[in-house]
Amino acid sequence: MALSRRNIQCTRFIVPKDEISYRQATETIGRDLSYAFYDVTNYFFEIDFPAGEDDLRKKGVSKEHRTDPIVAMGLFMDSNGLSVSMSIFPGNTSDSLTLQPTMKDVKESYGLGRLVVVADKGLNSSKNIDVIVNNGDGFVFSQILKGKKGQRYNEKLFDKSGWTSNEGGTYRYKLFKEEYEGKDKDGKKEIRTRKVLLYWRKAEADMARRKREEKLEKAARSVKNNAYGIKKGVEEYTKEDIIDKKTGEVLENTKKLRRVDLEKAEKDAMYDGYFCIITSELDYDERKMRQVYGGLWRIEQSFRIMKTDFDARPVFVRKNEHIRAHFLICFVALLIIRIIQHRMGEKALSAERIARALGAATCQVLKGGIIHLDDVGGAIAFQKVRNKKGEIIDTLAYSDEDEIALDYKTIQDTFGTDFYNIYPRQEVFNKFLKNITVA
Repeated sequence: MALSRRNIQCTRFIVPKDEISYRQATETIGRDLSYAFYDVTNYFFEIDFPAGEDDLRKKGVSKEHRTDPIVAMGLFMDSNGLSVSMSIFPGNTSDSLTLQPTMKDVKESYGLGRLVVVADKGLNSSKNIDVIVNNGDGFVFSQILKGKKGQRYNEKLFDKSGWTSNEGGTYRYKLFKEEYEGKDKDGKKEIRTRKVLLYWRKAEADMARRKREEKLEKAARSVKNNAYGIKKGVEEYTKEDIIDKKTGEVLENTKKLRRVDLEKAEKDAMYDGYFCIITSELDYDERKMRQVYGGLWRIEQSFRIMKTDFDARPVFVRKNEHIRAHFLICFVALLIIRIIQHRMGEKALSAERIARALGAATCQVLKGGIIHLDDVGGAIAFQKVRNKKGEIIDTLAYSDEDEIALDYKTIQDTFGTDFYNIYPRQEVFNKFLKNITVA
């Protein structure tokens, strides 16, 4: 979704309209903000590094491990999976520092009395928790289990008693309340209570073990071949010791020897399959905590849609107002896609297929103001079969139908816009479009 020159000229008029976009969406389909998901990502610019102090484009920690200037985007999503609000920050802004201002804007925009925010461990900081609790709001965060921040839970984590398991032994959990130290609005320490869920899943443990074994194999090959240039999947489990070749003692200012760090691998293996969620909501049970936190994947999917289907990056504009407008266009496009998917229900198509079908829906104005809709199509559909579970799945065999045409027909049926074979006059066609609603 790269901006053309004409698009760029229009962006100065788009930026002040963001609140209107949010409010219009609320009036059209409503919002479920009993709790809201929040996450942060960044987008890179393939341009020279800017020198302006007030420029949004800054070098920071890139999630794609790039060295280009970036900006950070904070995105709120409601429990229906619909985007609520978007904020843009300089690229050198820490993820944890974006939550408070964005959360404040969301509450003010929607007039919310209380909001429960759901986020991953990158947003889980004592300062964020204090602000959330002091404002009367709530949180559901994932919690790191390794290192100093997670050591408070190690005793319960490795204590074999007190776990509740399923029949197959593939899942077990512990749920308990704990007291922790926070600070009130005046900075005074106070003791608060929250709920903690520790759980283990065999499937995740098996996956973590396989990934670690692959990394150990790469690390062993790297050490054997002395391959310093190979970094991906290697650095985590390689270690450099300074040793004396004759005695084997660790000394200073001598030759470095690389080896596979088996000690770290053994420590990491202890945490395979374990996960931790903390919440301020003391009435949440184990199932509710997992259900609420489990919806966070939708916001991660939204970022992928913007980066891939919408070509949100790299960004080719430089002025701050144009940068914000670029992402506002992406935000509105995402909102439209989500509204369509929400309305389609179980028949919802992927963002890529919806965008492809709508992009193919073009028309011509003939003589006399008659509207002619062009044929929609261009991709052969795969045959579908029903599996043993009764689910309809795609096969690798081609069918005689066009997938784009089928997708467009599904969207038409959803919104009651099946006018494909009609040749209306332009004024009739315009009235028809105005009557289409998503409510």
